[in-house]
Amino acid sequence: MVFRIITVSNKLIDFVELAVNHYSKNLKSLGGRLELTLLKRQKRFKGRDDQRRYDTDLLLDWLRRDSSGAMNVILDPEGKPVPTNQLTNIVKQFAKINFIIGSDVGIAKPHQLWSLAHLKISISPWTLSHQVCIVICAEQAWRILSIIKGHPYHK
Repeated sequence: MVFRIITVSNKLIDFVELAVNHYSKNLKSLGGRLELTLLKRQKRFKGRDDQRRYDTDLLLDWLRRDSSGAMNVILDPEGKPVPTNQLTNIVKQFAKINFIIGSDVGIAKPHQLWSLAHLKISISPWTLSHQVCIVICAEQAWRILSIIKGHPYHK
């Protein structure tokens, strides 16, 4: 099972890189894989709405180029909270899962990207930085695969 985290960011905070490496090793030990894709901004806009649309276009372009048949899970504060066990049951029928995280200004609404989502979830009612969301998705990828493989980590 391959878990991919896709976001718009020009660099990672050190602790995020450490966490991703940690969970990547854990997933590999269970026969899974974790991939992190940072889409680099080539343009900066003064207005948040313009930046949000540009960043969302980057995510959409990446998903359009990816023809892997992956399940697309978009993180959205207005999405449905999904318990880990339920998320595991939903995603286990796919070989690849894409966790799509908006940039530091979020994901534009309305936008064509939303039509590619199989699932829109909220990971917390709190406002979290997109970099912290990377860590949470990496941890959940490990937890999901642990549940599927019967590993006691999820208990």
